Amino acid sequence: MDAIVEGLGHLADPTLLFAIVVSVAVAQVIAIIPGLGGAFILAVLIPFAYQLDPLVAIAMLVAATATDGTGNAVTSILFGVPGSATSTALLFDGHPMARNGMAGRAIGAALTASAVGGVIGAVTLALAIPIARPVVLAFGPAEFFIIVVAALFTLAYVREEQFAKGLVSAALGLSLALVGMDAATGTQRYTSDQLYLWDGLRLVPVLIGLFAVAEAISMLRDAREQRAAGQPAPVPAAAASPAGGTLEGVKDVFRHFDATWLGSWIGLVIGMLPGVGGAAGQFMAYSTVAKTSTARGRGRGLPPFGKGNVRGVVGADASTNSTVGGELVPALAFGIPSSSTMAIVLAALVTIGIQPGPEMLEDDLDVVWMIVFVLMVSNLLASGMVLAFVRQLAKLASVRPSLLGPGILAVAFFGAYATSQHVGDIITAAVAGLAGYHLKKYGYGRVTFLIGFVLGPVLEHYLVLSLQIYGPDFLLARPFAATLTGLMAVGIAWSAVKALRARRARPADQVTASGRDG
Repeated sequence: MDAIVEGLGHLADPTLLFAIVVSVAVAQVIAIIPGLGGAFILAVLIPFAYQLDPLVAIAMLVAATATDGTGNAVTSILFGVPGSATSTALLFDGHPMARNGMAGRAIGAALTASAVGGVIGAVTLALAIPIARPVVLAFGPAEFFIIVVAALFTLAYVREEQFAKGLVSAALGLSLALVGMDAATGTQRYTSDQLYLWDGLRLVPVLIGLFAVAEAISMLRDAREQRAAGQPAPVPAAAASPAGGTLEGVKDVFRHFDATWLGSWIGLVIGMLPGVGGAAGQFMAYSTVAKTSTARGRGRGLPPFGKGNVRGVVGADASTNSTVGGELVPALAFGIPSSSTMAIVLAALVTIGIQPGPEMLEDDLDVVWMIVFVLMVSNLLASGMVLAFVRQLAKLASVRPSLLGPGILAVAFFGAYATSQHVGDIITAAVAGLAGYHLKKYGYGRVTFLIGFVLGPVLEHYLVLSLQIYGPDFLLARPFAATLTGLMAVGIAWSAVKALRARRARPADQVTASGRDG
């Protein structure tokens, strides 16, 4: 109890509170620029953090890490351009809502769900640390491998009528992830003797190319076709009601609280698993909310998932910031980072003089509780900041494509180059942009492609470890892994049977394939 009071007392320091406000504001501004989130935000703040009091520095870094996903939602919803991989699931329903004139409602729902998910993550962190060790240690490489495979199948199956295309997109993403050094032998694969490719293709330029560059190409193409046809340039649908319904979006989070709660908990669990990442958590949250809502008849009267269903926005974004609470459990309890940003935070803690792990839970328990309270405050603050400017931000959706396209291209290539200052990243973004444009044109999911690329190295890492430790029959060597494999197989079979029955029940003229991928 004394540690709780002492941790809360740290927040009374005006310098610490000011540091939280500044770091949250910086995180939101940077997160809105595609590609400049996560580690880049921490890279900007760490030089300043080292000059501050240790507690103030910790609060600054934790606040920025906890709220990175909040600002990312804005570009995903308004332009269909995710700020980072952890906001791509919002493309399914958030961007369609903006196109339908409900940009304000979508942003209001996303930001509120993000804040609620972050608070749930903070509370769970407080409750979970004492019992986290046996839970985390129950998972080995084989279990992590199954979880990643399940995530890929679940994502591909989000849209039943496009399951085959979803698998193809995921396979293409996995194939692209093979570029670089072989995890087992150390030999180079598909590098063509290019030093730039030795470490594989970087995520940020691929992400920016698939969405930002591809969307800009699409906008410029549409504008050119309109001019050639002698038609006036279209004004996006979001312009009709750019910020209307923001309060309605806030209410949606509590009106559909089952989706908020489910998304938050999925994000928490995925966050605790090293290497899986927040992107997988958001996709699993979205797909689970979509499936359970359809099966239980929740959200009647709303558009279908993938066409602007607010439950999809709420479930996906609730997981975004709750994942940080999950990531902090193994980070603080065992000193094990489950993401690149958490690794940076742990390195900063060690540099400051605090050793994460069991010693921290005994010697610096007040700091742990301070982190819990910082999570709560920063999440509420970040959502409030962005909501305060939602009317101005939503108006960006009314900019004509002929003007918006070049602007997105400029910001996209700047974001691709800024992460590593290598011209190869610009080339990668351009090639990925052309690929993303054609994937969208022919109905292959860019989101599925991206998550395959993101999870490819994780999948290979755990596959190699499992083969080295347990041998070829690693799926059966551990009871827990065998159970997860069985559950996944049953789930896939059951979903396939349901889809087949539904397809047979529909008239032939209703069985169509949509080319939209969000």
